[in-house]
Amino acid sequence: MEVTVTTMLMILGGMFATMLSAMIVSIRMQHRDNLATREVIADTNLATRQEATRQIERLGDKLSGEFAEHKRIVERNHGKVVESLGDARERLARIEGHLRVPPPPPPPPQPADPADQGDHDGDAKAA
Repeated sequence: MEVTVTTMLMILGGMFATMLSAMIVSIRMQHRDNLATREVIADTNLATRQEATRQIERLGDKLSGEFAEHKRIVERNHGKVVESLGDARERLARIEGHLRVPPPPPPPPQPADPADQGDHDGDAKAA
């Protein structure tokens, strides 16, 4: 049996066509799988975002409630501290009076700020 060039070209053409067809089918199948995977990822991302949004809203509500309670406690405690401070000042004043402690001297006058000195008659200085 003798193999001629035309026979050899037909055999190579058949092999090439078969391999090309297999590659195209493989590429197409991978593309479909890729699209399906992307859809799954997109759905998962959407569900994750929605769940995260719900959790953030719940956390915000919880924190705002806790902040209100904290503010109420701070205000109540502030009132108690101010009241206790007033009582302590009264006791200290009585003790100082009993011991005849003189009041503290007035604070020394503060030096004038150089920025405050100057024209106060409304004339603007040229820069």
